Amino acid sequence: STQALTAVQGKILNDQAFAVGQVWVDVMASRAVSTIYTNSTGKPISVLVYVRGNTNSTDSISVVVGGVNLFETPNLIDGDTMAVSFTVPIGATYSLNQLAAGGISLRAWSELR
Repeated sequence: STQALTAVQGKILNDQAFAVGQVWVDVMASRAVSTIYTNSTGKPISVLVYVRGNTNSTDSISVVVGGVNLFETPNLIDGDTMAVSFTVPIGATYSLNQLAAGGISLRAWSELR
């Protein structure tokens, strides 16, 4: 048999549902490469970052969520751009890390929060 959700149970599920009541927010001004952040929103979030390779250098980036290295990009060289997207569970830490000095610059950082 199935049980109907109480209003309170339904609200709790809805409050934690991904993308329900969330909007894209430009957080570029408060974000930096190789800095650890924590998702304290009470919902999973989606992160979209746009990076560019700097002049006369090559570098790659890694994304770490909850202490797990999700992926590393190929080297970005002068003028190369790349969009990186990932999901962060409730309460998890996350960072976008530069694997060598001076190789990339942030162009945009938005989060669905």
